[in-house]
This record gives sequence, C-alpha cells and structure tokens, in this order.
Amino acid sequence: MKKTNISYLKANLSACMQQVKEGEEYLVLDRKKPVGILKPYSGGLDQERDQRITDGIIRPGKGPVQVKDLPPPVKVSGPPLSVLLDEEREER
Repeated sequence: MKKTNISYLKANLSACMQQVKEGEEYLVLDRKKPVGILKPYSGGLDQERDQRITDGIIRPGKGPVQVKDLPPPVKVSGPPLSVLLDEEREER
C-alpha cells in the first residue's frame, strides 16, 4: 500500500486512479494523519444493496419509466407560471 498526501493526490488524481484500477491501494494522509484508503472497487455496494432488499429496508425500482407510462399532463388555465413568479418577485 502506497501512502500519499491529499495535495499530491489532487495534483495527480488521474495517474493515481490508473494505478488503483491496476490493483494498487493508497493510504491518504492529511498532515501525516491517515484519513482514508483509496482502493479498487470490489462490488461491495451491490452486496450491501442486495442485503438491504432482503431485509426489507429498501425496495428495488421496477425499471426505467417510459414516457408512455406517465399520466397525461394536467391542463391548467390562467397565466403561465413564469408570469406568476415574476409578479411575486416584483412584490418583494
């Protein structure tokens, strides 16, 4: 595991990220104190999400919403919203 300061990481993020993609890990330091670890993604978020679904904490979506699945637009009479907002702003 390599050690790097935040300032170096900011200046060389692309190069560091390329090394992370290749399997390298970085211990990120702020004034010589460890603040985090930069390491390759291992799919942990998907496992955590799946567990939350199993536990009933979250419900997965039903897929992308298609425009044809949306209700028709509501017809509203009166001035456009932009006019009403302009009037309200003038009153301030």
